[in-house]
Parts: sequence; C-alpha cells; structure tokens
Amino acid sequence: MLALVISEIPKTALFTIFSGLAIGLSQGQVGASIAGVRHAVGVLAGFSLPGAAGSPLRPSRQASPAVRQSREQAG
Repeated sequence: MLALVISEIPKTALFTIFSGLAIGLSQGQVGASIAGVRHAVGVLAGFSLPGAAGSPLRPSRQASPAVRQSREQAG
C-alpha cells in the first residue's frame, strides 16, 4: 500500500522530502506526500489491528496424538 502511494509522488519531491531538504518544495507538494503516507499507514494499521486481535484465537500448536506416537517410536 505504501508503495502505491509513494509511486504517485514525483521522485524529485520524494528525494527532497526524505533527505530532509524540503526547503525548495511548495506546501502543496509536501502536504500531499505526507497525507498520502499517513493514509497508507492508516490503512496498514486497519489491517494489522484485527489480525493482532484475532491472533490469540488461533489453536495451539500441540502435536496430534499420531505425531507424538511416531516421534516416540523414532527416538
């Protein structure tokens, strides 16, 4: 998602913003790129939070009885 947002920003503006030399850019260019990055981070957080909330609901990773029996016989 972040790559899609950043791909829409001109490369010269990106280099200027991320190098810390945003003096030559207009407020519109800087504001648009920052808004795009914030939007991308918000969307990523929107996907990550439900995943983190649902992660504890997954079943444990205990081996099935058949796997335990085969390990006992092998070792």
